[in-house]
Amino acid sequence: MGALRVPAGYTAMVAMSTGGGKSLVTQTVSYQYNDSLTVIIVPTISLMLDQYRNASKIIAPMNKNEIMYYCSGCNVDELMSALDKKLVRMLFVSPEALIKNIKIQNSIFKANSRGYLKNFVIDEAHIIIEWGASFRVDFQCLDSFRRLLTKDNLSLRTYLLSATFSKKTVDNLKMF
Repeated sequence: MGALRVPAGYTAMVAMSTGGGKSLVTQTVSYQYNDSLTVIIVPTISLMLDQYRNASKIIAPMNKNEIMYYCSGCNVDELMSALDKKLVRMLFVSPEALIKNIKIQNSIFKANSRGYLKNFVIDEAHIIIEWGASFRVDFQCLDSFRRLLTKDNLSLRTYLLSATFSKKTVDNLKMF
């Protein structure tokens, strides 16, 4: 309930144990509004595919583009077309794809400027702080990317999910 009540423009840290329902939080906020997009940043391809499969099974969308993911080898043009047509409700993507793929970035920025992007979710958000700036640099760029999004969209909600937030991580992510 707390995740659904996050005001527009705010960030929420959601700490739940493994298997405790973080994916359900993501699915619920993704379907809170009509014609809305939630971008979910997932640290590994295997976790991304697992979350994609589970969401697809639970939600059972009528539209095959309603829940999508992007990784190398995926059809970026199909994804961009679905985003342009506002067909995607949940998009799972790695930090590297979001930060380094200009086509995906441009599609996300366009969706954001049109008011279509409602939620920005970072799964395993503790990695941003606890694993340091030298590990997977693209994780460190997510804050800057999110700040660019909020310039055009003051109502964008951000969710930082993890089962392992330390006090130091919480303190540092409060500035995210």
